[in-house]
Parts: sequence; structure tokens; C-alpha cells
Amino acid sequence: MLTSVYKSVPFLSLTPLSDLTLDGPPELAWNVVKRIGGNTGWYVDTSLWQIRGFVDKLLGGPGLFRGRRRIGSVAIGDSLDFCHVVAVDECCRLLLRAEMLAPGDAFWEFPVQVLPDDSTELRMIPSFEPHGIWGMVYWWIIPPPTPCSSGQCSSRWLKPPAPTS
Repeated sequence: MLTSVYKSVPFLSLTPLSDLTLDGPPELAWNVVKRIGGNTGWYVDTSLWQIRGFVDKLLGGPGLFRGRRRIGSVAIGDSLDFCHVVAVDECCRLLLRAEMLAPGDAFWEFPVQVLPDDSTELRMIPSFEPHGIWGMVYWWIIPPPTPCSSGQCSSRWLKPPAPTS
């Protein structure tokens, strides 16, 4: 079923949590997407993320912040903190798979699309493929955290994120 996730038709999906329309080419939006994680950080840094990362580390997972190899570019196989890059279509789409411990696979897709008026739309779409009954329980009781929550990313995507420490 992972094939369906890679094609953006996940088992459990949320509507885009954040949309942003930019007056400019797709490269403008791609510059926002490709710099997330590592020393640059994420666009929303909440205490809930930090708690989730701490618990994950205690349970043997990677935790929240592992950094990244390259700043300003992403490639398949790269680690971006708690995520792994599984698909990149330069200036069009980034697909990340969360590596935190969970009873399922969590993904975050960042599609970049040119609109008919030549503006560019940037979206963030989370999805989750549960593993068994515990995955379904996890999804309904404790939805996987997302890099950006509704409305918070749009205003921050255009500003450089605060460095993580």
C-alpha cells in the first residue's frame, strides 16, 4: 500500500494544512521547501514537538533533531531531522517520511504548483498509513504531529525559520 502514499493517495489523509499563494515562479516556493530542517529549523517550533521528540528518543527512536547533510538542497535518501526524503521533484514536490516511532507511516508532502494566473501555490499535506488496529487508534486519539499546523505555516513560510538549538 506504500505505492499509494508515494502517489499522494494515502490511506488516511488530511486536507492540506497550509496553502500559500506566492506572486512569483515555482523556484520562489521551492526555496522555502528545500531549506526546512537542520540548523534552519522548522516553521513552527512548539513544545509539543519537543515533547514528542523526547519521548521518541526515550523509546529508541531518532528523536526530533538529527540535522541534515546539505543546507539548501534535498535529495532522495537525505535525513531532515526526524524525516527521511523519499521523493523529490525539483521545484515541484518534496515527500518526507517521518522516522519517529509510531504504529504506522507518517508522510508530509510539499507540492508546488503554478496556477493559471502564473502565481505559485505551496501546500503542506500530511498523511498516515496505520499498521493494524494500534495504528488506527493512534491516528484517532493522537494524530501524528505535523511540521506546520493549520494557518501557522502560511505566515512563516516567507520568513527564514528560527534556528534550532
